Amino acid sequence: MNGKGYFTWPDGRIYEGDWFENKKQGKGKYFWPNGQVYDGEFKNDDCNGYGILHYPDGKRFEGFWREGEKHGSGAYVYPDRT
Repeated sequence: MNGKGYFTWPDGRIYEGDWFENKKQGKGKYFWPNGQVYDGEFKNDDCNGYGILHYPDGKRFEGFWREGEKHGSGAYVYPDRT
């Protein structure tokens, strides 16, 4: 696949965004069945660059990723519980 697209895996994971040579590459969103959502940059099928990981409980991690792992600067943001 090349260009923009949408793919659903049999286990319920979903990716929508940019593809290059059948790999997630560029900007996109990746959804897990447990409710987590990563919205950001991809390279060679991994989270790579700036992105935000949203957790089901409302907190999120905003920062940088390298080869699918948090890397460099970033911060957890917690929902306002007022």
